[in-house]
Amino acid sequence: MPVGTEKTALLGAAAGGLSQYFGDGSDGALDTTGDVTHTVQNKSGSYDGDMVVMQYTSLDINSGHTMTVDQPCRGMFIYVTGNCEIAGTLHMDLKGGNSNPTTSGGNDSSAVNANGLRLPMLTASGSDTLATADFAGSGDDIVTAVAFQAGVSGNGTIFKVAQEGGSGGGGGGAFGHNWACGNGSAGTAGATSAATISSGGGGGASALSNSAKNSTGGAGGTGGAFSGGSGGAGNDAGTGNAGGSYGGAGGNGSCPNCHNGNSAGGAGNPGGNSCGGGNCSIAFGASGVGGLIWLVVGGDLIITGTISADGGPGRGAHRASGGSGAGAIMILYAGTLSNSGSVAASGGSGGGGGVGECPNSAGAGGAGGVHLAQVSAA
Repeated sequence: MPVGTEKTALLGAAAGGLSQYFGDGSDGALDTTGDVTHTVQNKSGSYDGDMVVMQYTSLDINSGHTMTVDQPCRGMFIYVTGNCEIAGTLHMDLKGGNSNPTTSGGNDSSAVNANGLRLPMLTASGSDTLATADFAGSGDDIVTAVAFQAGVSGNGTIFKVAQEGGSGGGGGGAFGHNWACGNGSAGTAGATSAATISSGGGGGASALSNSAKNSTGGAGGTGGAFSGGSGGAGNDAGTGNAGGSYGGAGGNGSCPNCHNGNSAGGAGNPGGNSCGGGNCSIAFGASGVGGLIWLVVGGDLIITGTISADGGPGRGAHRASGGSGAGAIMILYAGTLSNSGSVAASGGSGGGGGVGECPNSAGAGGAGGVHLAQVSAA
């Protein structure tokens, strides 16, 4: 069967004559000569903005070069009408937006459909039906771009990123009023290796009880369509501050009765600050959660480099904080695939203890979903 640009032409015809089935190629051919940082449109503060859309005729990210975006946002969607080679790095590490998919957002002022972000593509053995792609809540640029996708009617597959991702990990419990410690739990991993994928939840924080009160670390936040969940914050009395869901703020450390050390803030948008009282030093959580990548290639795809959407680490402290969840990566190609590189969405590590009176550690962020699939004319 023809591959590369020849196959693209066949698929365009099969897709009801829509020549933009793999994008319109309006950004031309790119063979990188250095790092490429795309500018997020319709920014809403420092941690949100519309999905970035690029439409190439061919794309080569060369070894040593990186392609990403300039701030957290609702994802990066790359169309390539022809062939694509990733020898360098394509990433959305720490670039997931503080973007709630269940409420109106993006400059299209919509919520993400309860069924998630959906792209119907013709596949050799698919039997799904969906009339039109649905990227509501992602911004006008991508909503307009996917409007040129052909629907499927028993002859294709609906590729989805779920509206809601993995749940956050629980905060560690410390009981007994005797400086007992409790480990935080890891965030739940997102769905992976299937036509529906999702992001990971944030990690739960550790806790330290004191002579007056039991303690529970802050829980991690739930992941969403555009971003992983944020990490919970360390705590030494009562219940710690949770990390924000859908790429929200990391939990702020709580330490009202500290006699030593600090309670770290969780990883998120922004990272949480240290404890709010007592004799505490500053321990801000890492800034960022894992983001979202769609890569849709009409020709052949070669990966010898790295494609990633990782979360950020929690901070080590007497009461350590949780890492943020990973985003998600969906890769579709019409030609052949050669993959000797790395495609992964890893959650950020939990902060370690090992200092002072609390050696226990916080939970890591959950891993995100990854799926690579061949699409074809039915």
